Amino acid sequence: MKKRYGLLTNGIVWFGVAVSVSEIEAGIEIGAESAHDSLWLPLVLGHILGGILLFFVGLIGARVRLNAMQTTESTFGKYGSKFFATLNAFQLLAWVAVLNAQGARALGGLNLPISFPASCVILAVLIAIWVKVGLKRSANVATVVVAALTVLLVAFSVKLLGIDVAPTGSTAKHLFGFWTIFEISIAMPLSWLPVISDYTKDAEKPLSATAASAVAYTFASLWMYILGVRNFWTWRE
Repeated sequence: MKKRYGLLTNGIVWFGVAVSVSEIEAGIEIGAESAHDSLWLPLVLGHILGGILLFFVGLIGARVRLNAMQTTESTFGKYGSKFFATLNAFQLLAWVAVLNAQGARALGGLNLPISFPASCVILAVLIAIWVKVGLKRSANVATVVVAALTVLLVAFSVKLLGIDVAPTGSTAKHLFGFWTIFEISIAMPLSWLPVISDYTKDAEKPLSATAASAVAYTFASLWMYILGVRNFWTWRE
């Protein structure tokens, strides 16, 4: 009998997915190019709408017990499904490469005696091990890792948000408008649409597990963006 996963496992996995340097950097970009009073509404709306779309795509996979690429076969046929799966594979490889480079650059900020190429190789090996272990064997590990990340993020957030800054708006000539901020905010959850069903298809309770996944990701992603915005204001001050 295939093992099914509960609310906690799905929520932890998708909370951890959102904890990334990429999301913080997206927030920094918004903070650098947007006026303070105009960024919050599109930032929040983008995440909410993206989370809703993530929920519905994940729910489809959870109810039919198929991943997102397999569900496209009913509309585009066998070869159409393979075409989209191939595009998704290339997208995931490129995305992992970007995350790998960002992680190596972040390690460089710690002044460790490791070169950038060596850091990339080390992180690539760790990623390969993580993928090899898979969700079935890594649920407990993921729980510990995400718990540690959450503690560190809370400490970082308290320290950062406790700094008194009074942003006066960016002096850039080309400030981001409403729809640009909205697009940057919704881009992250949309990028995970082809992946979420890989996890929700094995959920014990499709509706509640998918909801937990979408809510956990949306909350954590918005948290990362806000940290990025706040970090830019603190650095500027």
